[in-house]
Amino acid sequence: MDTRKAQLGRKWQAHTDHHGRELARAEESFDAFKRGETVDPLAIVGAFRSGKTQLIYHLFDRSWNQNIPAFYIGDPGAMLEEFEQDDIQQLDHWIEHRIDEQLDAYAEGDADGIDWFPNIDSASKQEFVDSRPEFDSSSEVEQTALFFDEVEQSYRAFMRVMGQDDDNPLRKINDSLQDSIKIWSFGMISAFEFIGEADWGRMKEIRIPPLSVEQVRYMLADKRPEATFLANTIWWLARGRTGLIIKLVDELPSNIETKPEEWLRERAEANFKDTRLINSIWTSLDRKEWDKALSALLFNREALDTWVEQDDAALTWKQCQEATINIVQNQGDFSGTDAWSDAITLLDRNVARVFQGLAVGDSGYFPRYGLADEVEADALLDLISNMIVSFEPSSPERSVALETTDNLKGEFQTEWLKEISNLETIEESITTPKPSKIRDAFPPIAVNPDRVCNRSETHLRESMERGLELSFGSDHKDRATIRFCPTKQTVSTELKTVTNNPDLTSPTLLVLPEEMDVETSSEIETYLNHSLLTIERHQSSRFWAFVLNLYGRLEQTGHFEPYYIDEKTKQDLVSDIEEREVRNTIETLYDQLNQVAIDTIDPFIETYYDQYSLSNSNTLIWEESRLSSASPFWTNGRIAEPTVALSYLLVIGPEYETQRQYSELHNYIEQGMAQKLVSGGQTGFGYKEYYDDLFAQSGYSQRVTEERHHYVPGGKLDPGMRRLEDALTSLAGHVDLNRLIKSLNNPDKDAKNGEIPVIGVNNLPEQAYPLLRAILIRGLVTGSSPKIDVVQNLTKVVDDLEDNLTTIDGYLESIEAKANQLESPDAVTVGEWITVTTDRLDQYKNNLSRIVTATEDLIKRCEVGSGSEPIGYHYWFFLNMYRSNIQDNIDDFKSDIDATSIEHINDARNLFSEAYKQVENSESVPLHFGSREVLLAELEEFGDEIFDLKSTIAAPSLSLPEDREDLHLLNDHAKGYIEELQQLNDDLETIEQQSEAVREALDETKAELRELLTRKEMNINE
Repeated sequence: MDTRKAQLGRKWQAHTDHHGRELARAEESFDAFKRGETVDPLAIVGAFRSGKTQLIYHLFDRSWNQNIPAFYIGDPGAMLEEFEQDDIQQLDHWIEHRIDEQLDAYAEGDADGIDWFPNIDSASKQEFVDSRPEFDSSSEVEQTALFFDEVEQSYRAFMRVMGQDDDNPLRKINDSLQDSIKIWSFGMISAFEFIGEADWGRMKEIRIPPLSVEQVRYMLADKRPEATFLANTIWWLARGRTGLIIKLVDELPSNIETKPEEWLRERAEANFKDTRLINSIWTSLDRKEWDKALSALLFNREALDTWVEQDDAALTWKQCQEATINIVQNQGDFSGTDAWSDAITLLDRNVARVFQGLAVGDSGYFPRYGLADEVEADALLDLISNMIVSFEPSSPERSVALETTDNLKGEFQTEWLKEISNLETIEESITTPKPSKIRDAFPPIAVNPDRVCNRSETHLRESMERGLELSFGSDHKDRATIRFCPTKQTVSTELKTVTNNPDLTSPTLLVLPEEMDVETSSEIETYLNHSLLTIERHQSSRFWAFVLNLYGRLEQTGHFEPYYIDEKTKQDLVSDIEEREVRNTIETLYDQLNQVAIDTIDPFIETYYDQYSLSNSNTLIWEESRLSSASPFWTNGRIAEPTVALSYLLVIGPEYETQRQYSELHNYIEQGMAQKLVSGGQTGFGYKEYYDDLFAQSGYSQRVTEERHHYVPGGKLDPGMRRLEDALTSLAGHVDLNRLIKSLNNPDKDAKNGEIPVIGVNNLPEQAYPLLRAILIRGLVTGSSPKIDVVQNLTKVVDDLEDNLTTIDGYLESIEAKANQLESPDAVTVGEWITVTTDRLDQYKNNLSRIVTATEDLIKRCEVGSGSEPIGYHYWFFLNMYRSNIQDNIDDFKSDIDATSIEHINDARNLFSEAYKQVENSESVPLHFGSREVLLAELEEFGDEIFDLKSTIAAPSLSLPEDREDLHLLNDHAKGYIEELQQLNDDLETIEQQSEAVREALDETKAELRELLTRKEMNINE
């Protein structure tokens, strides 16, 4: 692998004359600088893996050999971060300071003190430092060289630091550090170099050209002679880039001769920096044809017929080059400006590159009629355009060359046939891949996003309101929403979207430009801290220009959703585009967009899964298969969501405490249901099955215990559950908390129907909703400042239950008052009287008293921070419904008790006593009835008949108010004697009145008789 890696001490190989010329130009600048002349900064430009870093290392060595201390900054972005943390305000001053520090380290032989150094091992670095004894004092150094590698990757960081000069962020370093020669390394970014044309003109460009197929063949002959047949294929994979060619050659498998198709397929699975090495175009064929199609791309003769061009006569690549340039000159107008004439030269070298890549064999032959098909002729022009875009700098001549190739489409095939008709051919059977297959298989390595949309970037920035969403079409990767936000407006919109619609199940990844500042808030921080949102950065300005232009193209072409892109949308978009470069740009940069998405979303999703999965599981808690059933874990029946949620509070709450009074609460509630103290049915309090399934004599049932083992292993809540609780609780702090709590407390509200904020999301397994509801409740009732005050809620229930007990006591007093009146008349003991009980009310009183006592114990448990709040909420929820239900039943007693009357019994008692007393006290009774005692005995017999209550209801007692009908029967029975008793009293009174009148008349007669007798006596005396 050392042959691929840039190394100090290795000279840069000038594989071609062009390479040699570029190397000489670079070295000339160093020679001039050494002589004290003013030189322009060097811009080393080349595609990735073209050998830029090795050229830098070569110049680094040469600089030291010329006694010019050199400093290599391999990561300019990291350098700038270090600068931002320093007290020195000016970057150029800070660089000078750092140079002085490291020169001192050289003088002291301290390799560890030298940071700006090529990437080599420590021992080699120390050896290099020790070999520079002439630098015994940094004050003697007057000239230095600064090498900045991979500058394109840190461009935005430069802009952030510089600030004041957006057009040329490198100018300050280039202009200020006059004692240093500056060498910048740029990737191959084609027309989109970020330095303006004027400033680029002030830099000396050293552009590394691609190798030729012939040079690749030489390299293979030297290192892997058995694989020289791969020269063309390797060249196309690398598009001539030196470093990548070396990498591909070095990594060839030992069995390459027997399995080249397998090797090529593996290349299709590798993304390489901004581009894919090869597109898997053979997958559109029947599976049995894949190997033959791959053989065509391997330039084998035995290949798929429809993928190759075959002819018995051939032209050399040189003949093809000349014929093509003749056509270009004949069909185009290249007179006038230097740009037009220079365009011919530019076209000439890129036409040569393409035909060398297509030609086969050591001599480089191409089928005579290989371009007889218009499709293939146009494909050749596409390949030439791709090559120009990839390897030529943005310039007027390049624009002319690209325009010329575009204009030749549709005409080139005819002109080709004319041009080659008189050429001398080689009589040899030649087979080569069709240009269209090469074009489709090997994407261009540099593209210009400005051509994707004809609107200005300024306009696009102003009009783009949201981020561009990319969809993978994969359940795993589409777990998160990824949006690319090139502007502050798009970021602001997306952050509002995330926070306005909390959805734990759909995390969001926002990708932003490196330099963009984002103002966060406590709400946004909540999402970030809980892995529901992440913000990633990407540096490439070309990348963000593509995002803007892709949005512009989608909007311009009337797509229904211009802020959304997936593979199908991209294909639809590309299929309507005629310009090959635009298609290439979209295809290539979409691959980059996709790759950036994959690189950022994979770790995000991994973190997300780690956050919200149970230990030793890679399944999101709310997606576990155990939650998919329509029935809860503890029953075979379908139960309402709030009920299931409350059962989960037992699962994730504290252990069952058998020694506590509150642990009997479920028994008291079951007792109330068994005694029908509460109304059952669908509209009543029907939770018998619930309690039967959740509790056993010893505490929790086996099913609850098993579920606790799953979520609370070892009696401790699983970390994933704890993180889920924290996330839900934090999200709850950013919604309407009163509305949320009301919804949670409402037995008629379901999260599944979207009625509960935070957890009201779509498409979750059936039992996931109650589980999330329970977890959210647990988070809201626990902690130092709980959002739901369980103690207060339970206290309110106790107060209400005690009010009901007071009501019951009032009922009991009322019944006791009535019961006290159910006894014999005052005058005499008669009849068979019943005992009045309050069995039903006693049941209510006993049940409520026990519940109050147990609930008060639960309140005490919750008050001391024991963690019993989830149990407290569980019972409060049921007790609140229980209280409401039982209160309705207790209130119903009032009308029953009020309707319970003994009026007629009391009237009968009073009338009977009155009659008995009349007989007992009457003077007439003996005169009329012979014997008072006999009449009283008869009257007592009548009283026994009237007041034989036991026989009337055939029972010695009754319970009120439930036996009020029996009491009503007794009252009605007594009522039947009221008239008779009244008549008896009336008759006795009449008799007494008549007897009194008789007595009065007799008394008068007696008086008159006595007077008469008295008078007679007097006459006699006279």
